[in-house]
Amino acid sequence: MKPNRALNFQAVLSQGWSAWTLLLLLMIALILERGGFAGPAGTGSMALTIFTVLGAMQVFMSVLLRVFDSNWFRWVNAGCVALTTLAFAAHHVAQHTGLVLNEVCGASAEGVFHVVEAAHHVLGILMCVLAVRWARASGDMHRVAGLYPARF
Repeated sequence: MKPNRALNFQAVLSQGWSAWTLLLLLMIALILERGGFAGPAGTGSMALTIFTVLGAMQVFMSVLLRVFDSNWFRWVNAGCVALTTLAFAAHHVAQHTGLVLNEVCGASAEGVFHVVEAAHHVLGILMCVLAVRWARASGDMHRVAGLYPARF
C-alpha cells in the first residue's frame, strides 16, 4: 500500500465523521420542525442528551483522525465507527417496528426520516470498511515517509 493511499483513508474517514455530524444536525432540525424533543417521561431530554454526546464525539473524532496515526488509535476509530453504525441501525429498526415510542415522527415525516437514516447507514457501512482497511495498514509507512513524528 502506498503512503498516499493510507493518508486517503485517513482523510476520507475524517470527512465521514464530519458528514455524520451534518446528518445528526439535519435529524435534530427535522425533529424540532416536527414538535421538538417533547416526549413521555423525559424521553425528549434523554434524546437531546444522546444527540449532544454523539455530536461531540463525531466532531472530536474528525479532528483526532487528522492528529493521531498510531495503530491503537486506528482500531479505536474502527470500533467507534462500528458501534455508531450498529447503534443507529438498531435504533432505526426498533423505531420503525414499534419497539421505541416515536411521537415526533408523524406519518408525513416517515419518508424524510428514512432518507436521512438510510444515508447515515450507507455512510456507516462505507466508513466501517475504510476504518478496518486503515487499521490494518502499516503505520510505519508514514514515519518512513516523514509525514508524522515518531511519537504519533
